[in-house]
Amino acid sequence: MSLPPPAGFGGYPPHPAYGPAAGLRFSTILGDGIALLRRGFGPMALLGLGVGVVNAGITIGLYAAFATPFLVAFASLNLSGVLVNLTVAVTATTLLGWLVQAQAGAMVVHLTESVAAGRPAELADAARATRGVLTRVLVPYLLAAAGVLLAVGGVLAWFQQVVAAARTDRTTAASTVLTFLLLLLAGYLVAAVVGAVLSARWFCFLPVVALERAPGFVALGRSWRLTRDVAWTVFGVQLVTGVVLSIVNGMVGQIAAAPLGGDPGSTLGGLQDAVDQSLPAVAVSALAGTLVQAVAVPLLVVMSTVVYRARTRPVAPPAWGPQGWGPQGWGPQGGWPPPPPR
Repeated sequence: MSLPPPAGFGGYPPHPAYGPAAGLRFSTILGDGIALLRRGFGPMALLGLGVGVVNAGITIGLYAAFATPFLVAFASLNLSGVLVNLTVAVTATTLLGWLVQAQAGAMVVHLTESVAAGRPAELADAARATRGVLTRVLVPYLLAAAGVLLAVGGVLAWFQQVVAAARTDRTTAASTVLTFLLLLLAGYLVAAVVGAVLSARWFCFLPVVALERAPGFVALGRSWRLTRDVAWTVFGVQLVTGVVLSIVNGMVGQIAAAPLGGDPGSTLGGLQDAVDQSLPAVAVSALAGTLVQAVAVPLLVVMSTVVYRARTRPVAPPAWGPQGWGPQGWGPQGGWPPPPPR
């Protein structure tokens, strides 16, 4: 039997293993994601709630441990010890949060596959199917945490130098602080653009890790290829979903913390009293945000699974035409003959 030329030649699909990108519109990704989330909402929301509780605990713990020492050190310009401890704590807790989200997200991927196939969404089955996920993602996450360590540590160390310089030379204090803020803003904008690109191109990372059992770096490359031609659509979905959920999260947090009232900055008891007074509001706001994350975390993972399923759907080869493979055959004369009759 005659075989077609290599992929990418003469009009053959350049990525025959990838499904068509044309059908992956904003409404499709969001609509299918919401529909699948509704069908498996109970266990998926439970996993999202667990991630939210961990993130809330991290926020409350960091605030309780470092708010007072940082304010005291800032007032006395003795920031070195506090900044080192804060940098290490932020890096460690960030890594912990990532790992928890990776495990929960991989389980959501399997729950999505179950409900899409008409099977019941069982947490026990998802837990068994995702054994080894943390091992596969650990090295990339450790490298990312090292990047966080360098970034946070560098900014805080630079901040210490700026504060010390401003206090030493009061005539140039305003220009020194302004330069720091402008450079910090520029760096933040660059980081935001790079982060948006990587977030869109690595959108299918967890589905690849969970369903293909691919190692972390292989999954990153596979996700990069899967999101080709749909990166802008994915970015739009992430942007709109993120903005809406952030607004809802802020409103829920403020509403939950409003009954506590008070102005922490107006206390006459010093910095420690100010922190103690504001800690309940921070804790209530963070815990209230877990309700939003119970929906936000699984929704984003389900939508990434929708994109993964669409892009990995097998593509049927072109039909044999009257002059060979395809309507016009290979080349001007359609040099590939039709298959022999069966």
